[in-house]
Amino acid sequence: MKEFMYLLFFGIMNFLFFYFNTKKIELSYKLKIVFALILVLILILHFFQIENISIDNQSFFHLIIISLISFVIHYGGELSIILIKKFDPKLQDNFVISVFNFIRFYVFYLFIYFYQSVFIISNR
Repeated sequence: MKEFMYLLFFGIMNFLFFYFNTKKIELSYKLKIVFALILVLILILHFFQIENISIDNQSFFHLIIISLISFVIHYGGELSIILIKKFDPKLQDNFVISVFNFIRFYVFYLFIYFYQSVFIISNR
């Protein structure tokens, strides 16, 4: 139960970070509200440590920091692409930039969730 709750929490949180950072998908208002309510409910369960179903705070905040790194990577990558294009305008549609964007928009979020999943499951 504990592992599923935290996997769900970080899965939804990373999905929402992906949604807000990339704008690659559309979510209905109702779905955003449902996701937000699930996140708040799990946070309440975590901080009140109901029936010993929570992980320790240090590990929890460690995993949240890992998720927040996605903002740094996303906007740092955006800045680096802008600087590259400024110094060499012919790189507008370069294959390397396309691959970099694919990694930044998709693969990176999967790696973050994979790390968090392994961390949660290994701390039983």
